Amino acid sequence: MRPAVLRSPLARFAGTWLLLGSLSASAQPKATEAKATEAKATEPGTQVPSWAYLFVATGPMERVEAAFAEMRMPLPQVLSREHLEEAFPFIGPGGIRPGGSVGMLMGAGDPGSTEPSGILLFPVTKDAAPLKGFSELGGRVLPDASDTVKIKGTYFRRTKGFLLTGPKGEYITDADPLGLEENLTGPGTLASVDVDLERWRKTDPTTFYPLLSDKEPTPGDEARHVYALGRSLGTRVYERLLNRVRLSVLDNGTSLRLRMGLEPLAPGEIAPLPRPSFPASIIGRLDIAYSTPESSQWLQSITEEFMNAAEKDGLFAEAEKAKLNVEQTRSLIKEVLETFCIADAISLAVEPVKGGKLVYHQVNQYRAAANFTARLSGLLEKIHELDRQGGGRGSSIGLTTYSAGGARISRLTFPGKKSLTVDFVDSGTTVRLVASGDTQRRVPGLLKLPASGTLTSGFSGSFDPSAAVDAYVASGGSMPLPLRTRVGVRGQQVTWTTRAEGAAAVVDLDIPKPLAQAIVQLVGSRAVDLEASDQP
Repeated sequence: MRPAVLRSPLARFAGTWLLLGSLSASAQPKATEAKATEAKATEPGTQVPSWAYLFVATGPMERVEAAFAEMRMPLPQVLSREHLEEAFPFIGPGGIRPGGSVGMLMGAGDPGSTEPSGILLFPVTKDAAPLKGFSELGGRVLPDASDTVKIKGTYFRRTKGFLLTGPKGEYITDADPLGLEENLTGPGTLASVDVDLERWRKTDPTTFYPLLSDKEPTPGDEARHVYALGRSLGTRVYERLLNRVRLSVLDNGTSLRLRMGLEPLAPGEIAPLPRPSFPASIIGRLDIAYSTPESSQWLQSITEEFMNAAEKDGLFAEAEKAKLNVEQTRSLIKEVLETFCIADAISLAVEPVKGGKLVYHQVNQYRAAANFTARLSGLLEKIHELDRQGGGRGSSIGLTTYSAGGARISRLTFPGKKSLTVDFVDSGTTVRLVASGDTQRRVPGLLKLPASGTLTSGFSGSFDPSAAVDAYVASGGSMPLPLRTRVGVRGQQVTWTTRAEGAAAVVDLDIPKPLAQAIVQLVGSRAVDLEASDQP
């Protein structure tokens, strides 16, 4: 069994940033270890037994049913009380307790087994599934557990409010279903997944290590060093640095909240910085803030590894043919990344404009003067020198300035791409950049925008699906009308923030209920005519 949530883009992106960008996770391992120990000692008990490394459960069944009904979404069969009672006839009609939670615990199988083992937990009414009924079917009561019987290799335990079943007697008798259920009755909880990766690695390595992939790489991919490095970095995330993942789905009133806790990756405290404003028409934004200068260096820490792998794969062969110094080329790549991508806070946004084009916005903030313009000028000189080494004229990228809006604005232009420009304004501690496929001057109109609050979350942002759909269609993309109508829910934005909670970094992703409803209906509908495009 391989939980797909651990391979989701959100888990990988958030996990990579938190692992490589969090000082508490990388630069201060001893402090993190102490913090994690302290958090374990003071954390309210989750009641997950010591043998289990995976716990999956619903919130109260009636709450789950009400949430689906509110959003006018069909209830999946696996969440239907009637379906469960039919699929497991020993429960009986009406036997599932409405206020209870259905769950599963998973742990290591028997010694030598390559499969995990687990138990199912069914919340049942007082009179449902009596132990006597199992005894009448030939069940043998365990000598040391009077509430548990065994029938042909399967154990059934009938305890207060619950029926438990599974292939391992010690797992059945050790579980505390009421304790588990108590933690699922918190406000709005619809579902919960708790994966103890540290325990999984130690107790069941046979099933843990295939976790990262459902399929073997193709022979071509397997031979590539860059591909191998990517897999290696992913393995490090789950094998060495990430100890626990907790995922919850919550009814948050007007939205559904996906909450992901990653231990022991709690980010350090971030001193507030202004939250930059962007044009109102942006598709989405991403804000990344760091607690210390050291923690912002994570990109550089992996760039060297990727370039080593790329060189082994021959990706610098063209540079060698052009008689370019490979070491200089590598050094320039690192310097470009350091100049543009390392700051105390970086805010990114994408804006659709007329003609189906996109404009890229970026704001870098520094807690001390960063000398961005001077560093960029020095970088351009090195690029021009490398260009001359390759037989060029040494003027591959142009840098000019103009005055507008009371500010001195610089513009980068690129050879052979007259319409590609990058404008930026440097105030010392803030650099605003705008990249576009035309020569329009957009920076002056942004200079007077007030800050839209403060940045205190290390990883936050928003996404507007409706704006993305409009931009895609405006660019000439073809989208079926039913699809466009359902996805393009006006005024509904997906948002996310990150905070520290004990030893964990907690990411909250909020999806407005109308948008969640539209997505679920879209995925589950068979009536969408994918040929009914609104494009000629």
